[in-house]
Amino acid sequence: MSGPQERLPEPARILISHLPGELRAVSLRAGRLEELLILREDRPRVLGNIYLGRVREVSTGLDAAFVDIGLSRPGLLPRGEAPGKKQLGRALSNGDSVMVKVVREASEDKGVRLTSRISNPPADLEDLASTAQCPSLLAAGEDPLLSLIARQGELEAIIVDDSAFSRSLRERLSAAGVCDAQVTYDPALRPLFEREGAEEQLEALLDPRVDLPGGGSLLVEPVRTLTAIDINLGAMAITGTAQGQALSVNLEAITEIARQLRLRAIAGLIVIDCLEMKERKARDQVVASLRSALKDDDQPCQVVGMSPSGLLEMTRRRAGPTLAELLTEPAGEQGSGRQRDAVTLAFEALRAALREGEAAPGAEILVKASPAVLQALRVGAAAKARSIVENRLGQALQLEEQLTEIEKGYNRAIPSLEVSAVRR
Repeated sequence: MSGPQERLPEPARILISHLPGELRAVSLRAGRLEELLILREDRPRVLGNIYLGRVREVSTGLDAAFVDIGLSRPGLLPRGEAPGKKQLGRALSNGDSVMVKVVREASEDKGVRLTSRISNPPADLEDLASTAQCPSLLAAGEDPLLSLIARQGELEAIIVDDSAFSRSLRERLSAAGVCDAQVTYDPALRPLFEREGAEEQLEALLDPRVDLPGGGSLLVEPVRTLTAIDINLGAMAITGTAQGQALSVNLEAITEIARQLRLRAIAGLIVIDCLEMKERKARDQVVASLRSALKDDDQPCQVVGMSPSGLLEMTRRRAGPTLAELLTEPAGEQGSGRQRDAVTLAFEALRAALREGEAAPGAEILVKASPAVLQALRVGAAAKARSIVENRLGQALQLEEQLTEIEKGYNRAIPSLEVSAVRR
């Protein structure tokens, strides 16, 4: 007699929302957000790209070279990743050209990390390098959208809210042989993510508090050197022993933490403050549960272990900016807090305009925003997207400057936004 069969995962439903300058894609399983990808032209991803760079400085103190690859900051090429690594100063000198690959994206205070060890390079890479100007891009890394789709396994649907992008995606999927799921274009005005229940879940990812189904909660607090995650008992009903309750809450929290790390793109050192468990066996069970929950993560993770006090340490490779870095900017005292940046608010304004246009056909759409947001809509990163939205609405958006609050103690404006339908 055979044992119980393992339950197969629900097929994935992929939603893709595209405007010039921004692409957002999510994977939903049974309506629950499982994967997220946001690409913005003002913050391009370069992971996996291969460049012909130029050495700007060889630092003996850091035992590394700084290489200009055409980005705003030079990349760091450690000795162990450089050609002639045993004698870095002799192998590379200031002004030398070197072929490098990006293995870690930049953060807000560090440039990209580079290697000259390039496995499986394109066949014509050396020829391209011999004729290219320096610095220049020689080959792009893997397509992050196709990678997301390929990871999903069985697909229920791929739905796109942009007709031209849906056609190009069909061609890209066919050429890459990624999947044979049908790509469907959805022409509705109301934003796709809102209709499918993804927008609210995405919004929650910028909140430090995460509620657990059983009544407990997490507090996710990134700081400059690590990310601290606190597990709280909250309003969970107390049943059984205190130690049994602690184990139950920790196990539920671990599953959600693995999901939050993926969705928020949290990387680096992560310290999880679990509810204290006195028994070694219980602590080992939580550590094993975390390793199991991370096994399908698209980035390498290492679980270090748990201390008797309940501190569980792990690391996750940085593949790109965190969600907070991508959508927000530092605010508050010495940048201790964060707020949505002007470009993020500009794209939010365009989605809100489509929502208002569907709810109130024929009404004018008024966007009241701070000067930085209006600048992004008029001539900045969201200007082309604004033109597309206006064509879909059949009217121009009415843009009006809104007085901005100045953050107390700082000469820094707080971005603001208000979108409404107005009947004249």
